Amino acid sequence: MSFRRIFLIILVLGFTASLLVGCGTGGSKLTFMYWGTPEEKETVLNYIKKFTNENPNVQIEAIHVDSLSFGQKLKTMIAGGTPPDVFYLDIEDFAGLAARGELLQLDDYLNRDKDEVKPEDFFEAPFNEFRYKGRLYGIAKDFTTLVLYYNMNLFDKYNVAYPNDNWTWNDFLNAAKKLTKDVDGDGKIDIYGFVLETWANWWRNWVYANGGTFFDKDGNFVLGKPGYIEKNAEAIQFLADLINVHKVAPSIMAARDFGSGDAMFVDGRAAMSAYGRWVTLRYRDITKFKWNVAQMPKGKGGRASTLFTVAYCIHAKSKNPELAWKLVKFLSSPEVQKDVANSGLAIPIRKSVAYSDAFLKASAIVKNQSQVNSQVYLDALKYVTEFKRPPYWVEIRDILDEYIQKVLNNEMKAIDALKELQADVEDTIQM
Repeated sequence: MSFRRIFLIILVLGFTASLLVGCGTGGSKLTFMYWGTPEEKETVLNYIKKFTNENPNVQIEAIHVDSLSFGQKLKTMIAGGTPPDVFYLDIEDFAGLAARGELLQLDDYLNRDKDEVKPEDFFEAPFNEFRYKGRLYGIAKDFTTLVLYYNMNLFDKYNVAYPNDNWTWNDFLNAAKKLTKDVDGDGKIDIYGFVLETWANWWRNWVYANGGTFFDKDGNFVLGKPGYIEKNAEAIQFLADLINVHKVAPSIMAARDFGSGDAMFVDGRAAMSAYGRWVTLRYRDITKFKWNVAQMPKGKGGRASTLFTVAYCIHAKSKNPELAWKLVKFLSSPEVQKDVANSGLAIPIRKSVAYSDAFLKASAIVKNQSQVNSQVYLDALKYVTEFKRPPYWVEIRDILDEYIQKVLNNEMKAIDALKELQADVEDTIQM
């Protein structure tokens, strides 16, 4: 499941909402398509309103689509010849659209306006995620790293030391065991040490921390290939054993029955969880316990962190690319980025904002959780592993999701699942 789908999973309504912003007549028009929680939707509309106030002859049709249907809606609009001018694009879907020529190349615009845009202020890693064959096709709107969230009250209650920079997988497992409790003595676990997820960009973090990889240096998919499968399978089996052997994490079905993994954390039913910054849209309102963040524990291959990012992209056939570019510049401006930072939604793409109090002491977070160390998200950039998605990544990801869920459900051993999925992926790539 993609970054977009996870951090906005609370949106379950499959509708599209469109709002025309701007009162100019006879001027230029743009369509802008985005997703977001109710909080993000309100914030985005405020951005758009400000843009149209500054550009009174511009009308923007702001199309809000729920996160789960966004990708399909975008594909349908493109296929129907009515693509939005500007739109959110998750990194998961980027390579496929870029390869098909659906995105406007932005290098010339950026080079022309570099004194205004100041590209040196952008974080290089997420910024360069939206290059295809060396050319730029999107401006990253924000990003996040993967970090470990922990319930400080539960750690204190059961006399468990907080996670630290020396934590290994064994340290993590031992803490999870101490934090897994049958509180009322009815034989059923009430508090789990950890809650995990099934989507590929979540568990690949553990693969890389164990010294494994998805692709070799030539870009070949090797997750289940001899010479690679051993480390890869060991990492995935470690996760499955958290559920089925050590019993420190709920089954996938149990977590889903509760609502989601982050919901279990909010309710105090999971002492630890691993997500990006996006969950703070929910965690920021917790008042019954204190929480904080730490780096992911070290595996045999060291520490790893996953980079999640979304871009503002312009369709290649936009009728008004200059105006679309103007909107993208506005949305990635320091002023708008400060709102992103203060909301707790993500790490702003601009270094000048990310290293300011707007992010490090985000108002929406410190209101209830003043102890949260937001520097951890930025420090995790040191551990991000390069992950270049090929144009057929979405097809691969769907196969991975199917097999890894079987491993986590104890229906297959990881080593067997990786062998089978390797064959399925190779068949898919040849199609």
